Amino acid sequence: MIDALSSSNAPFKIIVIGGQVLNTAAKFENYETYPKEKQKLLSEIEANKIKGVLFLSGDRHFSELSKLNRESTYPLYDWTVSPLTSGIGNSYKDDVNKNRVEGSLYAQNNFGTLSFSGNRDNRQLKLTLFDVQGTEVWNKVITQKELE
Repeated sequence: MIDALSSSNAPFKIIVIGGQVLNTAAKFENYETYPKEKQKLLSEIEANKIKGVLFLSGDRHFSELSKLNRESTYPLYDWTVSPLTSGIGNSYKDDVNKNRVEGSLYAQNNFGTLSFSGNRDNRQLKLTLFDVQGTEVWNKVITQKELE
C-alpha cells in the first residue's frame, strides 16, 4: 500500500478502511486498539513524504471527522460515515476522541459524499454529510494545499 501511495501523483489519496484510524479512544476495531500498527502506518506516510492522504472509515454507527495535527507536515483527516440503514450506536456518548473536529459528530442515520473541484494545481475536496431525507447537515472543504 505504501508503494502505491508513494508512486501516486493524485492530489488526494483516499484510504478506505473499515475501522477508524485517528480516533484517540481505544474502542472496538479502531486503530487506537492496535497502537504499533497505527504508528507504523502513520510513520510510513510521513517517512515517505506522501502528500494528500485522507482516511475514509465507517462501522461506528455515528459519523464524525477526526483531524490529527502533526509537527512539520500537513494534518491527517479521517472521515467516519455511518450508518445509513443500521441502528445508531451509543458509543459516541463516552467516546473521548481528542481528534474530533468540533461540530462534526452526527449520531443519526446519514450518508456522505465526496466531491472534487478545481484545476490540477488547486484541487478541493468537499465532504458533505446528509440526513436520510437527503438534507445537508454538515460539510467541510479540504484543499490540496492543506494536505501538502
